[in-house]
Amino acid sequence: MEEERIVRSGSFVQPDDSTSFMTRSIESPILVSILTAANMAPSRGFSPILRARYSFCKPQRRRYSEFVQAVTNASNKSQIYISRILDPYVNLSIEHYLLQNSPTDSMILFLYLNEKSVIIGRNQNPWVETHIPSLKYKYDTLLVRRRSGGGTVFHDRGNVNYSVICPTPDFDRDKHAQMVVRALHKLGVDRVRVNERHDIVMDRIGTGHQDPRPLKVSGSAYKLTRLRSLHHGTCLLSSENLPIISKILWSPSKRYINARGVDSVSSPVANVNVDQHDFEDAVVAEFNELYKAGEPMVLRGNVASVPEIVNGVEELKSPDWIYSQTPQFTLSTHNSEYDHSKDTRKGSWDDLPDPPPKLRADLTVRNGKIIEAEIKFGEGEREKQRETEWTINGRYTGRSEIPLTPNGESQVSSSARKVVGLGKIIDPSKVAYLFISPRIRAQRTFELLFDGATQKALESISETTEDIREWDYGKYEGLLTAQIRSGRKERGLDTERPWNIWVDGCEDGESAAEVSSRLDRVIGKIREIQGPYMHGEKSVDVVLIAHGHILRAFAKRWIGFELGATLPMMLEPGAVGVLSYEHHKVNEPAFLLGVNMGDGEV
Repeated sequence: MEEERIVRSGSFVQPDDSTSFMTRSIESPILVSILTAANMAPSRGFSPILRARYSFCKPQRRRYSEFVQAVTNASNKSQIYISRILDPYVNLSIEHYLLQNSPTDSMILFLYLNEKSVIIGRNQNPWVETHIPSLKYKYDTLLVRRRSGGGTVFHDRGNVNYSVICPTPDFDRDKHAQMVVRALHKLGVDRVRVNERHDIVMDRIGTGHQDPRPLKVSGSAYKLTRLRSLHHGTCLLSSENLPIISKILWSPSKRYINARGVDSVSSPVANVNVDQHDFEDAVVAEFNELYKAGEPMVLRGNVASVPEIVNGVEELKSPDWIYSQTPQFTLSTHNSEYDHSKDTRKGSWDDLPDPPPKLRADLTVRNGKIIEAEIKFGEGEREKQRETEWTINGRYTGRSEIPLTPNGESQVSSSARKVVGLGKIIDPSKVAYLFISPRIRAQRTFELLFDGATQKALESISETTEDIREWDYGKYEGLLTAQIRSGRKERGLDTERPWNIWVDGCEDGESAAEVSSRLDRVIGKIREIQGPYMHGEKSVDVVLIAHGHILRAFAKRWIGFELGATLPMMLEPGAVGVLSYEHHKVNEPAFLLGVNMGDGEV
């Protein structure tokens, strides 16, 4: 199957091992770019991308020596730090720095808030704990794997996190949770207590509640080393996201996965409705009652420049840490080990399609990679592969959220270095609009094409739209062309000619007419954007990032062809194609078969 690609008005070039196809009127400066990502099946889909001008900022170097000296001072036996940084990767790296570098006989209190984020435990499975695509693209929430064990928690600005680091011989799971309870009592929250799971809960008022369990306001996790131990916990003060926490911490994959890692225990939650600064002051006062630490040191952005913290952030953000640290698990379309009776949100499955009844798939995943796959279609022949993905095998991949392979990411990155940048084929300063498929492989392609500053600059002119997602293959999702044709032949179909997706469409999926309809909507928008500037009055390039089948369909519709028309086309992994117009006329769309690359470096 084909990979993600980019289409824009431009030329036909072949950088390295990938091919870019771009269409542009020779006389017209207007471009429509289509980008396809690497290592993706032809059915994977196709998204348009659009970007605006961008600028680069040079970070200033700031001093952080005061913090380092305070942490490492051997005579500093009790220390308090309050972070005003909201980045969870930075705060968890500060916490780790405190654990590793403070005197082994010292007591540390660290308080901090984070932006919206889901924090999974060291040994948890992210595919079990949350729906990763929705986390990023629907809820704008970060995914973080911490270095301590325990379950998954949700952080936002209405939740204060506390960490206590102490000598391992002095470690007690309840001692500092009780410290927080005393602080809350003094703030008038008298119904809170530490339960048998070492969490802080708030007892309900009265009787007759549908769920009689107490409300959880704080969860804890721990990390113990030979000399130092860490207890960190949350405290829900005034989170505005309580109504959606259960949706964020829900995974549609859970019923298919048998995992070795630690499962989270769901609980009803509530805010204690206390001001952040009042809570911080109360906890600091209780800590001082125990350890006489004095005034806290307030931490701001400069501490993020401490080399060990920089390295910690880099590690926590890396896909290798977030995904590849997942303990081995199996994914099965018929998971007999999943206990639906324990799923208090089982109604959430109602909107999910069931796997095709004749399909049985069992995947074994280790370190974030599929190491073994066993797939059976009805009573037919089994296919067993190792170290493989659908994209490599040529399976039709429309709705399925299968990420780019490492080689696919490398192909996109290679294309980006050659064709994206000022004065290059895809010049962000000339982009007027961007269309992107909602599939995670297309979103990842966008991230690989443009650096962070450019992504930010293009944000206001980018549209993630279902109109350029991959073809919906319906019953044919996950199958090979040969399997589709064989199955249809067994049912007495296609007696005169083999099945052809461009003519016949997909059972329980999309017809060619339905695909054409949504692509025509995109083309209409593009011509509204570019129509007023046919003589180059303004740079109005449009970029699309999507998938193999849908991009080829888009190219046909661009020049007015029906999808069933014979027009053989190929889109290589990581390719860039260009579409444009003839004679400066918006009603004369054309393929651009060649682009003058100029004298500059590609």
